[in-house]
Formats: sequence, structure tokens, C-alpha cells
Amino acid sequence: MSAKEPPKKKARTYRYSFHEEWEEKYFFTNLNGKCFCLICHSSVSVGKKCNIERHFMTVHKYFESEYPSKSDLRKSKVKELKTALKEKQALYVLSGCKSKAFTIASFKVAHLLALKKRPIKDGELIKSCIIAASESLFHAHKNKNEILPAIRDIQLSESVIAERIQLMSNCSSKEDLLAVIPISDGTQAKDIYQAFKNYVSDSCFPLQKLVSITTDGSPSMIDSESGFISFCKKDADFPNFFSYHCIIQQHALFTDVIHFDHIIKIFMNVVKSLHFSTLQNRLFKTLLDECEEDFSMMMLYSGVRLLEKGKVLQEFYDLLPDIMKYLDSKDEHCDELSDPLWQLNLAFLADVSAKICNLNFELQEKGKSLSQMIGSVNAFKSKLNLWIAQIKRNVFSHFPCIEKMMQSNSGFDLSIYCKDLEEIKKSFEVRFADFNSIQSTATFLLNPFVETDISEMSAQVANSNLQLKARSSERDFWNMVEKEKYPLLKETFQRINACFGSTYMCESGFSTLELLNCRSAFNMNDTQIQNCMRLAISPYIPEFEKFVENMLDSEDDRAYRKGERGGEDTDP
Repeated sequence: MSAKEPPKKKARTYRYSFHEEWEEKYFFTNLNGKCFCLICHSSVSVGKKCNIERHFMTVHKYFESEYPSKSDLRKSKVKELKTALKEKQALYVLSGCKSKAFTIASFKVAHLLALKKRPIKDGELIKSCIIAASESLFHAHKNKNEILPAIRDIQLSESVIAERIQLMSNCSSKEDLLAVIPISDGTQAKDIYQAFKNYVSDSCFPLQKLVSITTDGSPSMIDSESGFISFCKKDADFPNFFSYHCIIQQHALFTDVIHFDHIIKIFMNVVKSLHFSTLQNRLFKTLLDECEEDFSMMMLYSGVRLLEKGKVLQEFYDLLPDIMKYLDSKDEHCDELSDPLWQLNLAFLADVSAKICNLNFELQEKGKSLSQMIGSVNAFKSKLNLWIAQIKRNVFSHFPCIEKMMQSNSGFDLSIYCKDLEEIKKSFEVRFADFNSIQSTATFLLNPFVETDISEMSAQVANSNLQLKARSSERDFWNMVEKEKYPLLKETFQRINACFGSTYMCESGFSTLELLNCRSAFNMNDTQIQNCMRLAISPYIPEFEKFVENMLDSEDDRAYRKGERGGEDTDP
């Protein structure tokens, strides 16, 4: 039988109250709950009478003889020292407000530099510009001697800007850039996987919270044997996650389905001829002005940028009569432009491209969740069915360019366009097959009060679903759901909501990285580039005053600890 352990002693907490008579007797006062010496401005950590008396008799013994006890001279000296302390405190407050304004200004300049993708060393240049402009703006101002020194006191050196950017880039956000990981050994899938795994290990990243991985669809990412996703799924440290292809890139590949190369080739040749010659460009613009057209200049088509395609095809079709007129005047005839069938194909391509562009804009809206993106894609697939049915009935209300063509030529067979729309629909079905497994769940999370096939859900989720539908609908529904009452539903919503529908933020980082490297002449290290990229790409707006308050609090804590070490630290 083991011996009974002795009871543990409770740690005693000593509390000492300040006595008013100590002010005159020992020249001490109570400052923020601490015993503060009016003579040397040091504090005593433990406010016992013996500690205060020892400090006075050891450090300020001469005061006892110069200012006799209970004399008017001593009372006057105590009052004088207390007044000086209050004035010094007021000066500290004013200096603190001024310092706070300077620090906020440096944070704002650092944020703008990162946002505009400028090198961090430009802070000094900005400061010089502000000073030069202020010397002229405030030349006759009565407070010129106060304004200019204040501007010169703003800290915008390279090291300060780098520190400010680092502080702001460490803040969390709903969707943000996690890290920029340099890869020096190679760019194969195994190298990418190893670099990411090293980052996870070094940064203590909570890998168990990983829900999904969105890829750009390249072989190095999705190859079943040697792709990045394959390496991650084989790793026991990775949880069970959902991987899929970026939604925006998926739908952008529709041009691989419908084949209008003969239209695109002629269209590009004409547009390039109008743009690449300065004289041609100027003459065509003059013609448009004479015709009082709304389009001052067509955009140059790029086969890579889908958004431009829809706009320039629409403009090209609307300006087709003027383009033909201009080419005829230059003896540069193009027989296809006057062919009604070619014009009809162009009209169809312009209408479909415009609809794809609208979907693209919708998918790229800020704050768009995966459930909302899937909903947008499903809505577009439903519209495809509607458009096919309308074309079969010769209804062209959703195809303005075709409708315009059919007003003068009604004998065309449009069944081929129904087949093209069917091919687009099939392409969407194949390309978005990754989302079939979460289709019903995402639909339910997007609108929990819509009729959903509960047979496709687990028994627990379905039961919670039926209970929640019995309640009235709230505007911000999922924030109102109680986690304790519906834990599985809440967790499902959080996991689906954590999935990113696109790699748009990462892809926008490529141009940002190129600008930073170009403008900084490779003077920034990897950490500084990562911090600048995070601020440049992120929609996050820093709370500058909060940063400054935290910095000032940290400085006060350091000064306080330093003062404590310099004072009389006597234990009870």
C-alpha cells in the first residue's frame, strides 16, 4: 500500500496597498498600481514599506537632510516632483499619439507598395517626393516648421517597409495566399510534393485540416501514378481529401469542342491587319468616326484570353459592314466576309462566346464558394437545354446576332448549331464529373430549403435536413445553425465551404511575381517576395491602427520589464 502523498501547499499571493503618508515620508507615489519613486522614477516591484524605506535611505539619503521631515520645504518639493511627473506623462501621451500617427503612415505606405507590386526600397523615394512636394505646398503656411519635420520623421526605410509588410502579411483571411515555395531542384511532381511536404513540416502546418486540393489539370499534378495528387494520397500524413480541376479552366476549354477554325482564321487575319499597321489603324478609326459608330477601336484578339474573345467577336460582327467597306476602299477584298453562311457562323460564335464570357465573369466574382460555382455551372447547363429547344423552334431571343442575321436570311438550316450546343453540354458533363460525388450535398448547402433527394445523403445528414426544413428560413442560415444540435451538418458545411473552386488567386500570382522580380532587380529574398505577393493578391485590407496599438503595447511591455529590472526587485 503506497504512502499517502503530503498535500501540496498553495502558492501565496502577496498584495500590498500604498499608503498616502509614503509620499511625503519616502518621496514615493502610486502610479498604475505600482510604487513609483518621484526622485529617480524607478519602481519597486513589491510594495512593502521595508523595500520603499530601504530604497529611499540607500539611494536618496541626502534628501532626508536637505528636506527635513514634516517641513514646508519637504511638502513643497513633493508637490513640485508630482507636478513634473504629470507634465512628463502628458508629454509621453502627446509623443505617443504622434508616434502612433507616424507608424500608421508607414503601414499605409508599405501596404500601397505591396499592392502596386513596387520594390520595398521605393519607400525612401516616396518620402523624398512627399518632402519635395510639401516644401512647395506649405511654403507660406504658418505651421511649415512643424509639418516638414513631421514628414521627415516618418520611417520609410527598406528595413522598416519589409517589417511592416511582414506584420500585415501574417494576418489570416477567408481565402488568401498561404505561401510562395521556391523550388530549386526541379519542377517535376515529386519535387513539388517534396517542397510542399518540407514546408508543412517546417511551419507546423495543421495538415489534418486539409479538405481539398484544386489543380490546374496539368499532368504533373493529376497523373494517377506520378502526379502531385498521387504522391499526396499515398502519404499517410495526408488526410482523406477531395481533388478536382479548377472550374474556371474547365469551362474555358469549350473551344476544343466546337470547331470554327475557318471563321477564327479569317477573323484574326482581318483584325491583325487593322491593328499592326499604324496607318491602317488610324484610317479605320477615322472611318468609324465618320460612321458615328460607338466602337472607337476593336480590341486585339488573343487566343489565350477568353474574356477578350467574346468582346472582340461581338465588336467585329457589329462593325462588319464598315470593315467590308474599308477593305474594299483599300482593294483588299475578302470574299468570305460577304458570304451569308460565313456571317451566320460568325454570329453564332459571337453569341456563344458572349454567354461563355458571362459565365466566366460570374465564376470569378470575389467570395464565390465552391457550392455557388457548381450552382452557376449547373444553371448554365440548364440554359443550354433551353437554347437548344429554342433554336429548334426558330426562337432566337437569346442569340441577338443570329436573330439579326435571320431577319434578312430566313432559309438557313440551324440544326448544326443545336449539335454544337449539345457537344458543349456533353463537354461540361465530362469535365465536371469530379463534382458528381458532392453534387447533391453542395446543392443542399447552397439552398437548404430546396427539395433534395435525401436518399443520396447519409442517414444522419438526411434526418437533420428534415428537421431543419421544418423551421422557418433565415437569411444567413448556416450562421444560425447550432453546432451542438446539428454537428454533422455544421461540419459538412464548413468542409464544403473551405473548398476553393478555382486556382485564380494562385495564377494571378504569376504576373505579380514577375513584376516584383523585375522592379526589385532581384534584391528581395524569398520571404520578402512572399510577403509582398500575399498583400498584393489578397483582398484583405489591413487594420492599420490595430497593428500600431499592438506594436506600442509590445514596446511598453519591453520598457516596463526593463524598468523593473533597473528598480528594486525585492522578494517578500
